[in-house]
Amino acid sequence: MKSLHFLLFVLVVTISTAASGAEPKIHRLDSLSSSDRSPSKDAMILDGKKYTSLDALLNAIAALPRRSHVIWHSGCIGFDCIPLGPLPRISIAEFKEQCRKRGIRFDYICGLPVEPLVTRKFVLPQSILHSPDGDSIRADARKWLYDQGVVFGKDSYAHWWPISKTLVARNTLEQLDLIAAIIEIVGNRRSSKSVGHR
Repeated sequence: MKSLHFLLFVLVVTISTAASGAEPKIHRLDSLSSSDRSPSKDAMILDGKKYTSLDALLNAIAALPRRSHVIWHSGCIGFDCIPLGPLPRISIAEFKEQCRKRGIRFDYICGLPVEPLVTRKFVLPQSILHSPDGDSIRADARKWLYDQGVVFGKDSYAHWWPISKTLVARNTLEQLDLIAAIIEIVGNRRSSKSVGHR
């Protein structure tokens, strides 16, 4: 009989664990500062609903299903506390602990989101390939592009692939568009110089 009770207990725990194994819902938290910098007019917005006091915000968070995930991405404005009264305001770390006690995961992200890197191949016009620029690209494509004003962040690169005769670059879309523009401009400039020498 004891083994049957134990088996039932294990079965109930397994079923409840599997049921709670669903991905936690993500809730977005934003800040709203008053234009006149009045602390009494600051607010936090959770899933589109405005809260003007810390107690009201914490009550709303407590009403979320356990294991929910609240994310506050403040962009390029850094905060060291939750901008809601009453004073003294609580720190981000204290707010995170309040969320944890309620079974909610809280993440605060400050800074601009990182732009994704994309890889693109560029076919260079003959006017570039048969010029000093072509020699520079074959020797060190990244340096040549850097000298033209292209920015290379973490994990970005540019390589010359001699077999396919293509320039392969991995960078943000903005920088890849700049590379395309540079290739077009330098190619046109080289074409017009070769036409002028005939």
